Amino acid sequence: GSGTAHRADSRVALVKGLAEGLSYRAQVNVKNACGWGAFSPVSEPLTLGAAALRPTAPAAPLLEAVDKTSLRVHFSLPPVRPGASANGNVTVHVKAGDGAWQAVDATSSTLISSNGSGTAHRADSRVALVKGLAEGLSYRAQVNVKNACGWGAFSPVSEPLTLGAAALRPTAPAAPLLEAVDKTSLRVHFTLPPVRPDALAHGIVTVHVKAGNGAWHSVDATSST
Repeated sequence: GSGTAHRADSRVALVKGLAEGLSYRAQVNVKNACGWGAFSPVSEPLTLGAAALRPTAPAAPLLEAVDKTSLRVHFSLPPVRPGASANGNVTVHVKAGDGAWQAVDATSSTLISSNGSGTAHRADSRVALVKGLAEGLSYRAQVNVKNACGWGAFSPVSEPLTLGAAALRPTAPAAPLLEAVDKTSLRVHFTLPPVRPDALAHGIVTVHVKAGNGAWHSVDATSST
């Protein structure tokens, strides 16, 4: 706990005197007049050396149903590390249920072996079409990015998408944030997930709350109980 803390508006901390070849992680927490808050999740690891300039893992992709046997994988690119080369190619991997991961060939838009054959997607394409799938099966996807230093880590796995009518249901929202109002009341702040292309707009939201290890209870919007 000794040493000087960083100003909240600095947004960056330089760390010197480390060792090449070792893998480092970081986490942060913030203080206000009421005290220190909880620590952040731990960062992705960074190994100092050439591997440090490979791309970081992208965010989890979003799946869009095109028809009963096709889907699109929408992906975003991770930020480019300072001093690293631009993001180049992207590999998109898809699996059905508990099956094996398969790569998406950018030329044919079909699934192929994950052994490195086939055509990778351009990083600026942001979307991969996948054809020849099966109605009723649940699909997931993950992506990784390549630059001049090599392939980066894979993204988290996407939310599942079951081809058919259920494919247009909303994806899971981000975790809500709780705010204490007084000693016996709180507010639940929530955000809405992105609307899948061609899906209907979001309608209503259910909010569930539980105390300790007790059962979940829904919050009535009229009475707030």
